[in-house]
Amino acid sequence: MLSNRLRIKAALAAPVPLTARRAEATLQISEGGALEALEIHLKATHPQPSALKITLKAPWGEAAALHDHGAALPSAPLRASDTLLSGFKGKDPAGEWRIIAEEDTASEGARVEALNLMMTVLSNNKVLLRGDLLSKQGRLTEAMSTIKALEAKLYCLEACPDLGLSSCHARDCDGAARTCQEGAARPDGAACLLGGELGRCVGGACCQPKRCAALGRRCGVIEDGCGGWLDCAAETTRPCACAEDDTCLRCGGVECPALPGFVAACNAQARCEYAPAQPQPWQASLVWIWAPPGLFAMGAPRKEKKADRRETPLHDVLISEGYFINKHEVSVEVYAACVAEGACAPAEIKGDDGEGWGLNTAAVRPGHPQNGLSWSAAAQVCGWLGGRLPSEAEWAYAAKGSAHRRFPWGDTPEPQCEGGLAIFKEDKAKQGCGGGGTWPIGGRARGASAMGAEDMAGGLWEWTQDCRHDRYLQAPRDGSAWEADCRGRARMIRGGAFNRGAAELRSAHRASRAPDRADADIGVRCAR
Repeated sequence: MLSNRLRIKAALAAPVPLTARRAEATLQISEGGALEALEIHLKATHPQPSALKITLKAPWGEAAALHDHGAALPSAPLRASDTLLSGFKGKDPAGEWRIIAEEDTASEGARVEALNLMMTVLSNNKVLLRGDLLSKQGRLTEAMSTIKALEAKLYCLEACPDLGLSSCHARDCDGAARTCQEGAARPDGAACLLGGELGRCVGGACCQPKRCAALGRRCGVIEDGCGGWLDCAAETTRPCACAEDDTCLRCGGVECPALPGFVAACNAQARCEYAPAQPQPWQASLVWIWAPPGLFAMGAPRKEKKADRRETPLHDVLISEGYFINKHEVSVEVYAACVAEGACAPAEIKGDDGEGWGLNTAAVRPGHPQNGLSWSAAAQVCGWLGGRLPSEAEWAYAAKGSAHRRFPWGDTPEPQCEGGLAIFKEDKAKQGCGGGGTWPIGGRARGASAMGAEDMAGGLWEWTQDCRHDRYLQAPRDGSAWEADCRGRARMIRGGAFNRGAAELRSAHRASRAPDRADADIGVRCAR
């Protein structure tokens, strides 16, 4: 049976005189026994046959010279019965067999053109091995060429290695000539190391970029001194929005945090307000306002006109971490974009149709707030915008700020349609201030809240994260959503609507709806 492996390799023995060349073939026999027959066929084409020496080494260490320098190549097969190989017979053939061919090149121009060796080993009446040790593809001249190439490659690896990140130049190595010199410069921008710090190659030299932190910058984009730019808002753990002088923007004494993709400015209420940096058509009303950390009284004072027990007890809430909240209710354009991306289901009226007002759509009422949203639909669109539903406390804080206000715009005047304070049911004949329902977003800056948010009174009711609790007993004091025992319970809504009276526009007023209701008078304002 055939050996399980045949390996042929060429190597330069060391030390070896310059006039000697050597090639070696290794054959592995895995089965043992007693060697019964060994036959070797040797054939070579060479201008000077006497230049060849071929040796066979058996696994047990014994060696036999099949051909020596100065002799003619044997024309007949060499067998174990011959005197030369007589010592091999009866030995266990298992193990590694090696044939070594050496060429004496003292005679200039001598070349081995072909050297073929066929070896057959029989044991226990089985052919253990039959294989070509060296064929035309294993000519010694080719082996020597491979050896020279390996020597050249080894020189370059050992004496002229690539310097990697420690240099901005490649190494130019000629292994055959044994030369090593600095090569071409690596491309600009390639990584490098300078003083143990990561840098960039510029003009063949390693450049250490500037760092925003070292420059005291937490906003804006600056040159890094190495042909690149630094986004300082992305480099810091507390990025801020940038003012025109490249310092952190402050509005009303409050530093404005960065909001990726949005540009900050101070609004009329001296609050940080953010508009899209590169707005898409559907983002026309997508503006965020920063509600900074603060303490406020949630609920209604006992003597406030039209207050009820659901708004009690009045209690302090500490907003320890600021948040962003929409300046406007989510528009039909924003919602349509969410539907188009498959993140939102189409809005539909499942409940009160607002006395015939029906569903707002981008096609029928462009620019209007989106109504017909269930609690889950409202949460979906907020998630798609990178946000969430606000807690009831966050909604109240954005509506009135740190100091209590009866209405988002202040304690006075009373709600009225004239002058653009709010869209509500001013009297029986004036649902939606006479328009019958919602109005386009914007244009009611006079009714803006302490934070600058519009339509927090009137327009549409707005979902919050909290489930229904009829009073503030045991309500969270940290501004988080109150969701204890929410299963199957209604969710809180705030702000009043186009079909509600003035009393329900108060900042402290509370109401609730079943979460699956999708009425014509309810929408959403998102937080993040």
